[in-house]
Amino acid sequence: MVKDIHYYRSFDLLSASEKIRELGNDRGSSEVFADAIHSLLIAAEERSVGSSEIEQVLGKPDRIVDNEGGEVWEYDWSDMYGPIKYTSLTPFQITNGVCTGLAPDE
Repeated sequence: MVKDIHYYRSFDLLSASEKIRELGNDRGSSEVFADAIHSLLIAAEERSVGSSEIEQVLGKPDRIVDNEGGEVWEYDWSDMYGPIKYTSLTPFQITNGVCTGLAPDE
């Protein structure tokens, strides 16, 4: 399946949130978690996505860090690059309770 902008715009965040809750601490290595992150970031470019919606879909962030724009909600995830497993994170910039996209690098 090709995952393009149309896929992420039509992604079922409600169903994803249920699956992510079932995964618990293993959420970061699941495809549905990665797809939900992409979908929320695309949605934040097109409409107001509140921090409550992000938490409802993805669960509590792994870390919350203050910055000059408000808060950065960090969600850890992992993937495979060939035989090598790697870990990274997605930093959502939250300003006045609304996601404004990815947090800037500091």
